[in-house]
Amino acid sequence: MAIDFEIPAEAQAIRERVRQWVHDECIPAEKKLVDGADYKATLAELRKKARDQGLWCPFIPPEYGGMGLGPLANALVQMELGESYLGALSMNTQGPDDATMLTLLQHGTEFQKEKFLKPLLNGDKRICYSMTEKAAGADATGMQTRAVKDGNENYVLKPLYSFAGLGVIIGPTHVDIARVTNPEEYILQHRVDFASLIDTPFGATKAEIRMMYIWLDELRSVTTIIRMGRGKMMGVDHNRDLEWVGASSAFIVDRNFLSS
Repeated sequence: MAIDFEIPAEAQAIRERVRQWVHDECIPAEKKLVDGADYKATLAELRKKARDQGLWCPFIPPEYGGMGLGPLANALVQMELGESYLGALSMNTQGPDDATMLTLLQHGTEFQKEKFLKPLLNGDKRICYSMTEKAAGADATGMQTRAVKDGNENYVLKPLYSFAGLGVIIGPTHVDIARVTNPEEYILQHRVDFASLIDTPFGATKAEIRMMYIWLDELRSVTTIIRMGRGKMMGVDHNRDLEWVGASSAFIVDRNFLSS
């Protein structure tokens, strides 16, 4: 049986419409940012135009305010939006918000949809997805952590899971250290200065290489992660108001260690 690779006329039409949107609105908006325009104001204006034209949440059903596109049409739309840094953001179809919207739409309770899904669909809120595990890294499909119910209200995270972010002090002073009453519960790291490496429309970024070592019979490198970021560290207090902080660009795991 032959496979028909012809793109349906309706899907092709929406693809061309989004391509025009990117060229007419998103790319010029990028240039404004490079020239010093305010990011939040520029994006807000872009999003209002998109929504007024019905270019909003391509994968979300119309009854929830989206375009109701199927997998093929949505894939074509995402391809076109990828031509601009602002493409996906302009139509509220950026990750990880998109997957969270679909998860809440499919599995959320009415309360969860009202409290969490509605602000996402309206573009009023963003999703922060923070996780890392020694085996999975930033791969959500490889996560091993589970929330196990303990009684009627409490949950226990298994295996041990650590959170990092707000509360981390970059460049602590002697005064900060003197305030600590339980030093055994804190980690004081040697200060490292990172040099700007890559230029983006939102400013210079830095490259950071993190290596984790385990001592068993010998010292062995278990994981190596390479990250690109604007701030001095991902997700800490001083990054709170930044529109973009950074991302992992490579993750290397010692498979022999994991299987032993």
